[in-house]
Amino acid sequence: MSNSQPGSTSEDRDHQELLCRYVDGTLPAEEHAALQQLLKDHPEYGRQLFELADQRLALCEALASEPAKRKSGVQHSSRRFSARQPSLKVANRRRKTSWTSMVFIVGSLAACVVLAVHLFTQKQVAPASLASLDLESAVIRLQRGGAELSAAPGMALFAEDTLNVDQGSARVRYADGTAVTLLPNTAVRLVNADGAKRLELRSGSLKASVAAQPIGKAMEFSTTHGHATVLGTELSLAHTAQSVWLEVQKGKVRLTGADNKSVDVPEGEFAVAGAGIALESRRIPKEPQNLTLRREATASSNYETTTSRGRIFAATHFGNDGDLNTMWACQDMTGKRAQAEWWQVDLGVSCLVERIELVSRQDNFDQPLARANIEIRGSNNADGSEYEVLAKHTGDPFPRRGEWISAVSVKKAFRYLRVVQLNFGHSGFAEFRAFGCPWSGVGEPPAMRQQQK
Repeated sequence: MSNSQPGSTSEDRDHQELLCRYVDGTLPAEEHAALQQLLKDHPEYGRQLFELADQRLALCEALASEPAKRKSGVQHSSRRFSARQPSLKVANRRRKTSWTSMVFIVGSLAACVVLAVHLFTQKQVAPASLASLDLESAVIRLQRGGAELSAAPGMALFAEDTLNVDQGSARVRYADGTAVTLLPNTAVRLVNADGAKRLELRSGSLKASVAAQPIGKAMEFSTTHGHATVLGTELSLAHTAQSVWLEVQKGKVRLTGADNKSVDVPEGEFAVAGAGIALESRRIPKEPQNLTLRREATASSNYETTTSRGRIFAATHFGNDGDLNTMWACQDMTGKRAQAEWWQVDLGVSCLVERIELVSRQDNFDQPLARANIEIRGSNNADGSEYEVLAKHTGDPFPRRGEWISAVSVKKAFRYLRVVQLNFGHSGFAEFRAFGCPWSGVGEPPAMRQQQK
């Protein structure tokens, strides 16, 4: 169907003929679809259809009044023309034919008007807005129907609108008082769900204060890793490439992962859904905690031997078991090797590390090379790739039976921490600790938010 406007073109004349044939009742049924599409694409033809209908209705009214006049005249002159009964019978047949035609025309016009009203009003009625937009010194891009619009305070938001907050923050407000704050570098899409609130978090993080929702109309935040179902609460939600993070400040929220496993997260707790992450509710720490304690660990090798005193086994899990009388050590305790020995701990979820502590072995055996040239690396890959150096010890060894403590200035979240011996010599220690808090890496860390309250 062409997008041209009504005018004097041959195409316009074809459209006019289509309207007239429909009003006259001579348009074949197979051409009705073309008429409907024309009225949808061009509301102005709907107005013309109204005008044609008005003209035909006026004609019908004139035809309806004419038989009444004739009937009055016939009654007045009935005696005079009593001898001409055959002619009156013919006139009656003509009048019946005229009424039949008029009824048909009126019926056609009624159908025409119903169709035009339906299509024309359907084209003109605007969809109901779902929410409104508040800007808080934000640089924001609003996409609607494939076009990018200029965002303005108080702007109505509709289903399928996509908001991209590049800088600052913005707030999506609903009529019932529910408010969702979009933090920097966040993208969301509004979804129409038959009266229930739906928001798709595509990237970044948000905070929400959700008013009590009607039964069966819970608000839902969805991501590629899972979705959070809310009846009424305050929460924070963050979406990363690996997971979705939910933190509940008030109320209770159910977090469902992509595998359809769910966990209820009460007030003061958080949960993470993502591949290889245990879906469980955890307390939000109020201060930095030891993130490594009894977490799963791996190593380049483990020292194991048998002596007159029995079997000695410096197992991987001894490096973070909380017992200074145990230790981890690599297999070869002497000489150089072809690769740097390492020990790694899986924190379970990504975390912000603020401080590290490495405690040397506590027995009488002295290994100064194991207490120098050490690097602590953070990564979000199990193989330790794409890492960043969080702390580094160079120079003289730290004290025998002592510990090396270093603050971490890198403000990023990592799931895996690796202790690497850089001199390609022996490596071992009694305990490795890392203090900080779980964090998605998006928005503010939970522990920091607690400290600000």
